[in-house]
Amino acid sequence: KEVFRDTLRVKKDIYLLRTTADAVLSGPENGNYMHSYREQRALAGIHTYALTTVHPHSLKHARTGRDMAVSYHRTWMPADAYTAPVEIDVYGDKVALLAFGETQMATIITSPVIAESMRQILKLMMDFYKKNFPQDQK
Repeated sequence: KEVFRDTLRVKKDIYLLRTTADAVLSGPENGNYMHSYREQRALAGIHTYALTTVHPHSLKHARTGRDMAVSYHRTWMPADAYTAPVEIDVYGDKVALLAFGETQMATIITSPVIAESMRQILKLMMDFYKKNFPQDQK
């Protein structure tokens, strides 16, 4: 959760490679933490550009307008394209690696050049999937 708090402090747009393994943060046992975080992020004016797999949970957010309400811009990729339980977030001069599943941990790398490199890689991947995978998942 500290990584997510840091993104709110930095107040820069976020580029991320999403894992569905973060469901551990979405349930009622965590007070629907991710729901609250997404709202705080949008209120801070932070846009999120996410590369996500096609998954019932993400489809629900896209179809109901929830993504739009929280400034979440999604690029779809096939459900089996990324299965690792690790999310990568790039914001400002930082790259956060968040591991979910059996081992939950996170680390933040502060480096302008590494952050820019990862941001460019994510943008290249997003461009690839926008051209090569149907984006109208509704």
